[in-house]
Amino acid sequence: MKSLSDKLLRLNFIRISTLILIFIYVLFSIMNYLNFFVEEIICSVDEMVMHNNKEYLIAKNYGLINEANKTDERAQNGKCSVRLIPECNFGLSFLLDVPKPKDEYEASVWVHMEKISEDTAGSGFLVASSGQIFWKGENIPVEMKNGWGLLHLKFSIPEGNYNEPLKIFCWNSSKNIYYFDNISIKRKNYWKYFKN
Repeated sequence: MKSLSDKLLRLNFIRISTLILIFIYVLFSIMNYLNFFVEEIICSVDEMVMHNNKEYLIAKNYGLINEANKTDERAQNGKCSVRLIPECNFGLSFLLDVPKPKDEYEASVWVHMEKISEDTAGSGFLVASSGQIFWKGENIPVEMKNGWGLLHLKFSIPEGNYNEPLKIFCWNSSKNIYYFDNISIKRKNYWKYFKN
């Protein structure tokens, strides 16, 4: 009789444990689907601050980033964008944490080209890099709207020994003018709710 009650106890324990695991899995899946584990940086070029006598962009949920080539010549929305020319071809640079293998990121930015050269080599890029180990860039828009194209990068950090921060930035590799506006960077962080 005792062995039958032991078996029933073990069976009930297995059932309850299975239900708890299914509940945790479903809850985690819903939270993942609703982006509960995503940290996001959003930056419109219209928002600027002064720091040490230099003008910097300020990004929601992030803070200060690099000095901008701010212009009011064009804007995707708002009043301003970053103007990158052949002589000054990097901008909207974010320096993030040193990446870990399998970290997941997504970044996007709106870009507009003004042709000033017949030389069509090069393009406007959205780039992610970490030292000499990792580099990924995108220059083909996934969406067009009023002459602006949306560049989109989605990547997972490959295996490697990283010791330099992840940098996400815009790059003009051409002899034409490129305008960049409204950059967004997202990172999946499954541990953000467990930090002290």
